[in-house]
Amino acid sequence: MWPSLPRTPSICWPKLCDEYQIGLAVHNHPKPHSVYWNPETVAEVCKGRTKRIGVCADTGHWVRSGLDPVECLKKLEGRLIGFHLKDLADFGKVDSYDVPWGTGKANVLGILNEVKRQAAKPVFGIEYERSLPEAERERQVALCIAAFDQMAGQLAG
Repeated sequence: MWPSLPRTPSICWPKLCDEYQIGLAVHNHPKPHSVYWNPETVAEVCKGRTKRIGVCADTGHWVRSGLDPVECLKKLEGRLIGFHLKDLADFGKVDSYDVPWGTGKANVLGILNEVKRQAAKPVFGIEYERSLPEAERERQVALCIAAFDQMAGQLAG
């Protein structure tokens, strides 16, 4: 992931991605810290290029930027390579903090439903930017895993 990826990637990147069968994922950060806060900018970078160039969707940064993660994913259909899946306490606040999945404003169930609709197979990562004592962080990550399992089971029917 290259957060400083230029808006017009080098001609050699798509060729190298295909030749070596590797994905290149643009990672979004919140506005105003990155031009990639807006999924339309990421879609523009990907347009007309190999499907190996896509997004590592950081749902927390979209929520911080006041964007609906489900709508962002729809704009990036076919380009989901990975996730920094987060749920946040507050919507549209840059200083909002991580909470266990399904308890905040990110609509994690809606995100997973959209991934299913797209038949995407991204890599999911749990990322906590919130500073917590180690035991509490482990407890909250365990809650994220349990929530993921429960939501995935629900979507599987």
